[in-house]
Amino acid sequence: MSYILELLRTEQKQVVADIGCFGWNLAAICAQQQHSYLGIDRQEPPGRPEFATFGTMENHRLHVADDVADFTIASHVIEHLSDPVNFAMELARITKPGGRLLIEAPSEFSAFDASTRDVEDHSFDCFWDDPTHVRPYTPGALYRLAISVGAVPEVICRGLAGTIPVSFLQARVPFSGSIGSRYVSFKDVKPGLMNAYQAIWPERSIAQADEERFRQRSRAVAGMRTATRTEH
Repeated sequence: MSYILELLRTEQKQVVADIGCFGWNLAAICAQQQHSYLGIDRQEPPGRPEFATFGTMENHRLHVADDVADFTIASHVIEHLSDPVNFAMELARITKPGGRLLIEAPSEFSAFDASTRDVEDHSFDCFWDDPTHVRPYTPGALYRLAISVGAVPEVICRGLAGTIPVSFLQARVPFSGSIGSRYVSFKDVKPGLMNAYQAIWPERSIAQADEERFRQRSRAVAGMRTATRTEH
């Protein structure tokens, strides 16, 4: 069972923003748990559920107001975009203070497998089989990406989306709107989430408990199948 679906089952009556909502894959669990569901995509996919609302996006820009979602989910979207930092800023911007953003993307291991020799079998074996893919994401890349926009990582792990190796991030957004982004370099920064966050955002602070929870949750989730969808 996917981590994202399990997370949504533990809550009720939250606002869920589903970025890249083709197929409305999260709509059923949102209806079951009485979540408000906002689908966001470049154009409205067919078959919108009656209870769902819809917003548009253009490249990295989300045409949605600030602070609208308790859970902002971008599953298998960021690997298609050429401006991941501004996209992450947008995810944080539309997330309520204290809300969570969740990103899943193919990992670097997805690019190691050879593509099929018979293109007509239509198998999807390699990251580069999708001509719209820009880059895969390591767990370290998602960790740095979250911190670069001021979000606090809570879970980072690897998993599988079907047979595709993925990296997964859950991060807490401790502010309203957007605070912009900063370049992340951890040169001469001691290990640990608290040290990393305060090196980039010295005027902001997180607690030692945040670091301990991050380690515990990441260990607990490691190896789970975190995917909500395998391929756009």
